[in-house]
Amino acid sequence: MSFISKAAIALTLSFTAAIAQAGIVPVNLVSNPGFEDGSRSKATGWSGNHRSGSAERSGMYGAMLDREDGKFETTSQTIKGLTVGSHYTLSFWLKWDREESGELNTFKYDFGRFKNQSLQIDPQPFYWTLISKDFTANKNSMLLKFYGRVKDDKNAWYIDDVSLVAKNGTVPLPATLPLMGLGLLGLGLGLARRARRAA
Repeated sequence: MSFISKAAIALTLSFTAAIAQAGIVPVNLVSNPGFEDGSRSKATGWSGNHRSGSAERSGMYGAMLDREDGKFETTSQTIKGLTVGSHYTLSFWLKWDREESGELNTFKYDFGRFKNQSLQIDPQPFYWTLISKDFTANKNSMLLKFYGRVKDDKNAWYIDDVSLVAKNGTVPLPATLPLMGLGLLGLGLGLARRARRAA
């Protein structure tokens, strides 16, 4: 087998492996998922009136929602790079550390057209709990928004480590990549046959 044939086959195998690997590596589409900004002010990449709280699950900070006038404190971010019709998993860690129930102690979130995703929680103290839900994108960019309100200043909701990945951790690939891989594979096999005939 000639050097050219070997090189073509090696290139094809490398390219195919790269495509396969790209399809299983989860990519978090959320910017600054841990609300890290080095201070207790609003976290970089997030809008709204939340504050960074010292009650973090990882890193140095987490978002704290603790408005107590009957209105909601919020934090939001526009998620870009979505593929219309593709399925995604949104997950985040939530903490409530006071034993006090009541309808004013409410937490909910929106994602694009999926509005008022209220959590059915009778607030008893709970440490970091993973909340996860699957969605289908209907736009290339969708607004992710968290809401929290509390009965008094002794209470607070904390959010940390927000994640949005294509479902099962896969990343949709441009349709041209697999076709290019097949083309390279055909080229490699053709060159190998030609080298065999010439030998």
